Amino acid sequence: MSDRQKIKKITLSTKVPRSWGNKLAELSDRTGRSLPNLLREAVAQYLGVEEQKSSDLARLAAIEAELAALNQKVAELEPYKTQMVTIVTRLVAIERSIAQDRHPGNISPALSVEMQAIADDDIDDEPDEILIDFLPNRS
Repeated sequence: MSDRQKIKKITLSTKVPRSWGNKLAELSDRTGRSLPNLLREAVAQYLGVEEQKSSDLARLAAIEAELAALNQKVAELEPYKTQMVTIVTRLVAIERSIAQDRHPGNISPALSVEMQAIADDDIDDEPDEILIDFLPNRS
């Protein structure tokens, strides 16, 4: 067995254009993989050699970390979802009320009662909510 066959790993060094280095750095940041791992994977792919499973595990860990961060952001946005639903519901009630005032004959009595119930839904209790009392009544 020759000395070359006994060596398990070797270090390779080469110069590449700066643009390649920039692209590799961006890829490293985006994927969470180190530059040496990216280069090792590229050479393995070029040679048709099966890359070590540790890089797959490292990529999986990076993806799981990114997923956890995204789930945290979704959880932080959840309170705003409820507020947005409330605002949209009240906006629809205001728009329906305005439409009813402009065209009272086009809205059914059942819808009119429903719209009034939505519009009156504890608006007076909450000072930070949208008020419709200032709208002119065009009956």
